[in-house]
Amino acid sequence: GRLSGSLSAEILEIKNLIIRTIASIEAEIEYPEDEETIADAFDSSELYQAKKMLEELSASWASEKLYQDGARIVLCGKTNAGKSSLFNILLKEERAIVSDIEGTTRDFIESWISFDGIPARLFDTAGLRETADIIEKTGVERSYELTEEADLILYLIDSSIGLTQEDEVILKDLPDNIPLIKIWNKADKLSGENNIKINLEKDNYAISAKTGTGLSELVAAVKEKLSKQGETTRGRAGLGSERQKISCDEALKAVNHAIEFQEIGLDAVVQDLEDALDALAELTGETSPDDILENIFSRFCVGK
Repeated sequence: GRLSGSLSAEILEIKNLIIRTIASIEAEIEYPEDEETIADAFDSSELYQAKKMLEELSASWASEKLYQDGARIVLCGKTNAGKSSLFNILLKEERAIVSDIEGTTRDFIESWISFDGIPARLFDTAGLRETADIIEKTGVERSYELTEEADLILYLIDSSIGLTQEDEVILKDLPDNIPLIKIWNKADKLSGENNIKINLEKDNYAISAKTGTGLSELVAAVKEKLSKQGETTRGRAGLGSERQKISCDEALKAVNHAIEFQEIGLDAVVQDLEDALDALAELTGETSPDDILENIFSRFCVGK
C-alpha cells in the first residue's frame, strides 16, 4: 500500500484540510474590507476531520511496529518457578541452564521466537527475590528494568506451592501499564488430593513446562494479547517507521492545540496549523506559502 502511494495520498488529504482551514482564517484576517465575501469563512469542521484522520494514522503504527520490530516478552517470577524450562520448551532448544538450585539464572538471556506468526524477542530473566549476593542482585535489577520496556509480561507461579505473599509483593512492583499473563507452572505435580488452588480466571493459564501441557493454549493467549495491542480497523497502509510516527504525533499535537485555543485568537490558530504542516512536510515534502495563497484566491473573491 505504501509503495502504491496510498499513505502519501492520505497525508496529502490531511494537509489539504489544514491548508483550507488556514486559507479561511487568513481570508478573515487579511481582507476585512471584503466582509460580505468572506463572512463565516472559517469553519472548524475540516480541522476536526484532520484531527480524526491524524489520530487514526498515528494509531496505525502499533500494528506495523508489531510485525516489523517484534514484541518484547519478558518471562519473570520467583526463583525456581520454571522460567528457564518454559523458555527452552518455547524455543524448542536448550538455551537456558535448568537446575533445581534457586538463583541459577543470574542475568537475562533472549532469543527471537514466533508466537503463531507474531515475531517476538523472548527474555528469560533472573528470579525475583531479595538477595545479598551482589551479582544476583544486579540480575534482579535488570529483570525489573526489562519489565518496564516489555510489551507483555509472562509471570510464572509455582502451582505446586501456590501464589505466595512474596509473589503478591513482586506483582505489585511490576509496571501496571504493561499487559500481564499469569502462568501456573508445574501443573503436572498437582494431584486430586493437592489442596493448592489454581486461579484460572482471565489471563491465568495452567501449564507444565516439563511435559508441554497447556502450551498451545498459552501461545494462543499470547498471540491474542499482542494482536489486540496492534488492532486496527484500517483498510489501507499505515505508518512505516518510528520517524513517521513522531512526525504524525507532532502534527496531531499542533492540531489539538489549535482546536483548544481557537476561541482565543485566529492568529494563534494559524501558527499551530503551520506547525502541523511543517511536521507533515517531513513525510511528503514542503508546503509553501504559495499553496495557501493559491487556496485563498481560488475560493474567495478578495483583494480586488
